[in-house]
Amino acid sequence: MSGCRPKSSESGSLSSRSGNSGSGIAICTSCRDTLGVRFIDDLARDLRYAWRSLRHAPGFSALVVLIMALGIGANTAVFDVVNSVLLRPLAYRDADRIVTLGTSEIAKGASDFQQVSIPNFQDWHNQSSSFEAMAYYGSREVPVMTGETAEYAKGTEVSPEFFRAFAVEPRIGRFFTAEEMKSAGAAIVSYSFWQDHFAADPSVVGRTIRVYGAPYPIVGVLPRVSAFRTIRPSGFLRG
Repeated sequence: MSGCRPKSSESGSLSSRSGNSGSGIAICTSCRDTLGVRFIDDLARDLRYAWRSLRHAPGFSALVVLIMALGIGANTAVFDVVNSVLLRPLAYRDADRIVTLGTSEIAKGASDFQQVSIPNFQDWHNQSSSFEAMAYYGSREVPVMTGETAEYAKGTEVSPEFFRAFAVEPRIGRFFTAEEMKSAGAAIVSYSFWQDHFAADPSVVGRTIRVYGAPYPIVGVLPRVSAFRTIRPSGFLRG
């Protein structure tokens, strides 16, 4: 019996040391959880398991990569549209003061806005005292000749206060004069049109383009960062 005591004592001693070791493991695990190390370990384990699974099924792996690529591309395209249309500020000075006017036949249940006729716009402009400036524009594809060849470009006809409403200054030249707004034909070209067709020649003012065969002298060039993202004209025309 006495021979068993040391063994029991040793066993008890071992048990005590084992208990201390277990406590140390619990504290260490708790620290790892607190520091987020366990999450990293779990993530690494999951990634290794996913890699092994995909490596054993190359066809399925290719399909997963393709679906992810399509999803990322679609989301990027949607975000670009939302960002340019809704999130990005308009490139106008005092953009919160600019409004779009239209007409709608509410009595007939129509909720969408329609384009304003020129006679209606002229009446609104002459009778309104609430707006600092009112402008009208209309865009269409027109045949343009800058040399011997013709091509179609987007031309925009504007009313006298158009550039004033958007507070835009020309990069080169000037805007239309009162006489040009009434009768004489004249053109203001966009920065990209100036670059592509006139090699950014600073002496472009005074040169002539032909629209529907009629001559339009160039009087100005729009700035590079144009405010007219939604219109995207190649040039503005009068006459």
